Amino acid sequence: MDERGDIVSNQTTLASMFNDYFVNIAESIGNPDEVSEDTDARSLVQRHSNHSSIMWINENVDTPSQFKFQHITSDMVNKLTS
Repeated sequence: MDERGDIVSNQTTLASMFNDYFVNIAESIGNPDEVSEDTDARSLVQRHSNHSSIMWINENVDTPSQFKFQHITSDMVNKLTS
């Protein structure tokens, strides 16, 4: 891999470079003030429904069924993880 004119062949260095890239790739996407713990998921989805990437997915990806979350309680989680 060529990093700023230098060939990187050390696997650890190369893995670190990829890690740095993918960890930071989404830092500039969206507005960080847009989401908080109180943000309603439906309003967030609606806010982005006209985004070009969402529109492309809707036009080009066949989704035979709609994904739905199931409401769960902390007791249900505790039973599964105990």
